[in-house]
Amino acid sequence: MKRFIISWTLPFVMAFVIVVFLKFFFIRIDLVSDYGMTNTLMKNDKVVCLSVSKIDRNTIVIFHLTNEKETKFRRIVALPSDTILIKHSILYVNRKRSDDNRIISFEYTLSTDSIAYTAKLLDTNDLMFNPKLATIGVFQFNAGLNGLKKVKTDSLHFNVKRIIEDPAVAESGNIVFHSSLYWNKDNMGPLIVPGKGKRVRLPGKVYYLYKDIIEKESGKKLELINNQAYLAKKVLDYYAFKQNYYFLLSDNRQDANDSRTNGFISEDQIISKYWFKLPW
Repeated sequence: MKRFIISWTLPFVMAFVIVVFLKFFFIRIDLVSDYGMTNTLMKNDKVVCLSVSKIDRNTIVIFHLTNEKETKFRRIVALPSDTILIKHSILYVNRKRSDDNRIISFEYTLSTDSIAYTAKLLDTNDLMFNPKLATIGVFQFNAGLNGLKKVKTDSLHFNVKRIIEDPAVAESGNIVFHSSLYWNKDNMGPLIVPGKGKRVRLPGKVYYLYKDIIEKESGKKLELINNQAYLAKKVLDYYAFKQNYYFLLSDNRQDANDSRTNGFISEDQIISKYWFKLPW
């Protein structure tokens, strides 16, 4: 009878201990909802996340947008008061090239008469491509450094080119920060990531960069009239930020659903940070 009671209650006790452990260490399990972190994290991957104590560059975090319940995983590439620049799709933080090409994937294109062979080659290496363009021998695909090496090694006759938007052409689909800036996902900046206590002068493009943040922090309307900023009808030449903010990018740089189109992410929007991926 005693063994029966123990065998019956033990699973419940263990489950209770596990729940307490998870809550004590602020651990949560989340599901990756999109392709923004390909190839680091794939859609529908189950990952274990930890509570956020300290945030460093290159930390993968889960966050929510201000007006959305859906959460996303993205990589923090710049901290408060950092200066960032994206030029020809290459990221620079504080004037230093920052991207790690081993984990970042970009969009490439190649043209070939060997349609069946190329499709099989990309499929074998788990590289997704546009099937409609493939029917006419044009393959557009996303790849990291390792995937690109495999394609080039298997077929040296391929002329693979990276797809980069022209600096003079504004983003046709997603607006990068503001349409008046004429930026696109591959060319933007320089800009300073807002930090608590950091003061900025408002006229010019700075107005468009920080308008949403200033209105959110102050609860007042910000306007630009004759190149002069007004907050609640009062002249505003300088503004000091009240919170720290971060600049997040997708590892799949073709997916601009990150800080390029959503703006800076505040501390209170960050829920937790990625720890490891579950194998099932």
